[in-house]
Amino acid sequence: MINYIYLFTYYLGFACYFCVTENIFSRSNLFVTFLVENLLKRKHFLWGKLTLFWVFLFHEAYFMFFSHAKLIFVSITFSLP
Repeated sequence: MINYIYLFTYYLGFACYFCVTENIFSRSNLFVTFLVENLLKRKHFLWGKLTLFWVFLFHEAYFMFFSHAKLIFVSITFSLP
């Protein structure tokens, strides 16, 4: 079963990180305005980029670990007599 909440947060984190690194902001978008005014102020700009980067990295690590763990578990289960 697909975990839709995980997929939503994964792609949201990736989109946020992409927007921050590519500097494509639209002031009409309320979510991006929130990011710009709270995370990405001049004194918090580096912290905002690092926060979004670590969120994306942990999502990637979580996905990689659990997908491999599922594969190992399934392969062990079906290899038992």
